[in-house]
Amino acid sequence: MRAERQKAMYVDDFRKNQQGKDKAREYDLNDPLSKLKDLPGRVGDEDSRLSVSGMQQFHGEDLDYARRMKLQQEELRQWSDELSAKKAAARAHEKALDDAFAERAMQVDQMKTDLEATARAARTATSVAMAEYQLAQAAAKRERETSQQKAELQDNVEEITNNLSSDLLTENPAVGRSFMAPNRLRPDHYKGMTPMEQQAVREAQATQREMNLAKEKATKHEEASDAATMEATRRAGAYQDAQVAAMRAEMRKKLMEDNLDLASQQFASNSFLKTNVFTNAIDASFFDQFGTCSR
Repeated sequence: MRAERQKAMYVDDFRKNQQGKDKAREYDLNDPLSKLKDLPGRVGDEDSRLSVSGMQQFHGEDLDYARRMKLQQEELRQWSDELSAKKAAARAHEKALDDAFAERAMQVDQMKTDLEATARAARTATSVAMAEYQLAQAAAKRERETSQQKAELQDNVEEITNNLSSDLLTENPAVGRSFMAPNRLRPDHYKGMTPMEQQAVREAQATQREMNLAKEKATKHEEASDAATMEATRRAGAYQDAQVAAMRAEMRKKLMEDNLDLASQQFASNSFLKTNVFTNAIDASFFDQFGTCSR
């Protein structure tokens, strides 16, 4: 039994390894992967399997397309790597330039800050010196103004004293008379009119007022007369305008009556002509009968 079992095992192993489906004589006809395992129609222009009537070579066919595309892609990748390397180098160079520029800008800013601090200190010192100088000038100016005010006040007091003690501000009429001719007045020393002259002026003013009142009365009387004349003229013009308007209304009324008479006469004439004279008048139906046939 053991020998038979061993023999059966050998037979099964032989069948499994040596008599498989792929070892059959007709397997190449039934192989589902036969198309994948077969060689292409041709592997190149120098393939020995090509025949004259095989129709395996055509114009424009490119069997080296896949390899060439792979080479072109490799070249494109190399170019992309080179371009990326150049761009990275350019960015690094630009970054180095930017860093150098930034460092230089910081140095310039620091130098500018130092110069501004120095200039600010110089301006502060100048401002302090100028303020001290201005304070000194202001003190000197106040002292000069105080001295000038004192001198001016003293001069004013002396001028007031001299004017009060002189005849310039007094009411002495004799000051206004000329020393060379007492009957003449001095305009620069005139102190006013005498009581007699003032009385004469008042009397002249009263006379002028009376004359002005009389003149105003005469003017009012004349204006009243002119107003009465103008009112009479206006009334006469208004009466004439009323008469003219009445005459025009009468003429319009007569003209309207005449027009109504003419209209009635014309209507009667037209009616008589239509009913008695033009009894066989041509209307639109007369012209409609033309062109109704081919005759």
